Amino acid sequence: MEHTTDSSIIPITRDRFNNGEGKIRINGTVCDQDIYIMCDVAIFYKRRDLSKVVDGKNPIVEHVYLGTEGKNKNIVVVDDLIASDSLMLEVGKHLKTRGAGKVYLVATFALFTDGIDKFIDLYQEGVFDKLYATNLSYVPDIIKNEVCYKKLIVHRD
Repeated sequence: MEHTTDSSIIPITRDRFNNGEGKIRINGTVCDQDIYIMCDVAIFYKRRDLSKVVDGKNPIVEHVYLGTEGKNKNIVVVDDLIASDSLMLEVGKHLKTRGAGKVYLVATFALFTDGIDKFIDLYQEGVFDKLYATNLSYVPDIIKNEVCYKKLIVHRD
């Protein structure tokens, strides 16, 4: 496939994601050609009032969603960090009210600084279908046993 500017195609190219040998490994299999993922991409961000500080944070003024409707689609929400009052949960709620199918949450660092109760409750309410987090940070044992959680193992070959 030739390179494209179509925003619904995400290229995973050898020069961007590789194992140092110019190749991509997927489930242990070496791929020696570029990979393209065909999907819609949307952005959900929080606008903050930078003139105020409440509990050490700038308060959120509004959440803004830029993207397709997502109705009846399975959606993956990716963020770098789950700390407190996660934006991911707000995104999940928003997507479900818009008619999304399954919603999967994926985070690199899952710290759960305000605990995991909110995640468990919203999972049981159907706001999201699975929470994936890497092993790059400490994750409390209590969530490791929850049906909503799946650990992603990150390692170097």
